[in-house]
Amino acid sequence: METKNWLYFSKSTDEVNNINTAQSICFPADRLVSIAPSANNAVTILFKSVQNNMEYMSHAARLDSVVLTTTVGDAFEVANELVKYINKGGRNNDGFIIIADAMTTTHATAGGEGLAFNDLTVSPIFAHPSITAVSSINIRATNWRAQFMDLGAVGTENPNGGALTNISAGALGVNAQYQSIAAATAMTLPSAATGNPGDWINVYYNVAIGDGNAHTFTTHADDTAFALGSTLRTAGGSHADRIPRSDVAVAADNIITITGATNGDGGVGSYVRFVNMSGIVRGWAAEVYVTAQGTGVTAGTAAFS
Repeated sequence: METKNWLYFSKSTDEVNNINTAQSICFPADRLVSIAPSANNAVTILFKSVQNNMEYMSHAARLDSVVLTTTVGDAFEVANELVKYINKGGRNNDGFIIIADAMTTTHATAGGEGLAFNDLTVSPIFAHPSITAVSSINIRATNWRAQFMDLGAVGTENPNGGALTNISAGALGVNAQYQSIAAATAMTLPSAATGNPGDWINVYYNVAIGDGNAHTFTTHADDTAFALGSTLRTAGGSHADRIPRSDVAVAADNIITITGATNGDGGVGSYVRFVNMSGIVRGWAAEVYVTAQGTGVTAGTAAFS
């Protein structure tokens, strides 16, 4: 087994409460991504997620993080010292590097001399004197990588399987596949920042939009707009008025509108696909394809706005 340095963090002041990854964790040092101030008295350390499973590439996760409480104004000092401390292997150079252990009260169970070590008062251990506590340990949940109209059986590669949910007014769910309805419908997307990169939403039009009925997809208030470069295409047709057209999202575009027309937009085979590209504000990218219905005599009007 290759020798690695491991970085230990513990939030619990009483060892009896040290029961899960929200309280303590050891990260491989080579998964460290960044150390940066997140407030005037806090430093956030980011790691490649322990939930990422590189063997099964259907899994993805946002970065894990540990937030350290520090003395006001000492973010640089803490970051500088942590880099040097990790590179030299900690205090004992044995591969187990305590970055922040907030424990002040021990816990031990009966057996031998075990109870003699119960409820002892000890000093917390911090890699730098400006670190005063572990504010939080955040392990991100796995999510499914973006999928596009996978209508196979339910399974690890397709959590929804062939089940398609009718679109309805209100918020769409993440990692879900929807089918169209003919009625006018106003939909909203969830906040990109509360989700994960790779989250997806698919809407497939197996029912044409009714004449004059608008389907709108609006970003969450947190996002204000779709990711720049999102695309919308309308298909051409045999009629001269049905000219293929395209639209590309610009800075203020936060709505997609597809208005059904008996001989125009909103035909069967249209689709709307959303992928959360970043897990931060304005993370939702859209790919929209609009087919014609009827004779196609009516020019396409679908667009971002």
